[in-house]
Amino acid sequence: MKDEIRKHLIDILHAAEEIETFVNGMNFTAYKNSQITQRAVERNFEIIGEALNRIRKFNEEFLEKISEHYRIIGFRNILIHGYDIIDETIVWNDVKNTCPSFIKKSKNWLSLSKSLRKDTTSSADLILGKIGAYTDSALNLGDLPLAVTYRASLQMQL
Repeated sequence: MKDEIRKHLIDILHAAEEIETFVNGMNFTAYKNSQITQRAVERNFEIIGEALNRIRKFNEEFLEKISEHYRIIGFRNILIHGYDIIDETIVWNDVKNTCPSFIKKSKNWLSLSKSLRKDTTSSADLILGKIGAYTDSALNLGDLPLAVTYRASLQMQL
């Protein structure tokens, strides 16, 4: 499995785990009344959909193993482009029905290639290398504060 695919699977895993953390102990009414939680959950669903979309660019055959990838990528598109028509009930149903299976599946896919810890390390190096290239080009465009802050925050997280 390519490092890029592993990196996106790790992103899916982390996003799904964050969603579960954000809604831990909540029922639908509490979720519906917390705009902050709604936005955090929606953002992580966007990450999951975008990661799947990027995996498709590397290996469409691998993506076919993810049974609901078309629906999830479509859901990501609705969250981003149809922000004004989002139905909290649908999002909540995905929180309860999609996240647990994506956590399990992501761990299974990652364990097939290598141990999760080793994948995270190699993916972190990959991320920093790509961000380094991005920030170097951003520096040439005069976007110094943004590029330096972004790169520093990524290094602290890893």
